Amino acid sequence: MAWTLRTIAQLPGGDATALAIEAGIWDQETRIDMLLLRMWCKFLTMPRESTFVRAMCLSLKMLNADPLAVRHHADRFSAINHLHKQPWAQQLLAAVTRFGLEAKCVRYMQHELVALQIAHNHTGDSSVDVWQPAADANGAPTLAATQFDATRSRCRVVSTPHGWAAHNALVGERVEGESCWLLPEGVALSAALESWTPQLKDATYASLRTLGNACRLRKVRAFLGEQLEQKPDECGHRLRTWASSIGFSYLQAYWHLDDVRSARCLLRMRFDMCPTEDYLRHRPIGVAPNALQRLPNPGDRS
Repeated sequence: MAWTLRTIAQLPGGDATALAIEAGIWDQETRIDMLLLRMWCKFLTMPRESTFVRAMCLSLKMLNADPLAVRHHADRFSAINHLHKQPWAQQLLAAVTRFGLEAKCVRYMQHELVALQIAHNHTGDSSVDVWQPAADANGAPTLAATQFDATRSRCRVVSTPHGWAAHNALVGERVEGESCWLLPEGVALSAALESWTPQLKDATYASLRTLGNACRLRKVRAFLGEQLEQKPDECGHRLRTWASSIGFSYLQAYWHLDDVRSARCLLRMRFDMCPTEDYLRHRPIGVAPNALQRLPNPGDRS
């Protein structure tokens, strides 16, 4: 990824993390964590006697009780010489921790990324139906769930990336196809979350994207904070101005320019890497960056 970005931007010495932030690209750790959580959510919908679920339960059993109880122990086997000790569940627990989810969802093999809502006064028109949650904050069935009739009522799956309680029992306006997805008619309430339907997939992926963007934003702000701490007389301070003008990662508009040369010039200006005397004197030379002395004759500096 770093080689590709540097080639596109024609910046052999450009910072790969800064280029990824300018291009709106997720860092690899967050991307892999999201893929791992996607696979875990698929496993939760499989039959309990399937080979995949049995393998996941065995991997969870191999874990100590300490990593499940202590939040900050998720990465204690991250050293390269401990890879042979890492069960699959250890990687899953690390991803759950970094995404801000509770470790208990791994222990009890359940997640709070999605929830179910039921049309209390079903009229056939989803725009006028009164939607009520199928369970309360503790997971207990509500009155609407006990009176649910799959042949007469409608059910939809809702994205809840920050948990059930944070959404105040899922009240409020929701947009079909963005934050909620209507299940087909005749779907039983008990089986709504037991099969990997397109609606459940979209709701789960929407929650993971929200959590992944929040996780990525924390890393972006940490990187920007490091650039702001650089002093003007230190090597590597060139990104200070850029870091003070950006707050999060997204694909910058100049990446869409048809004039590639202009886009590259804008990127060099943002990174303070234009072919000026100051940049050439402070550019990395060899292994370690060495600052060249300024030429005494102003006529020779150009």
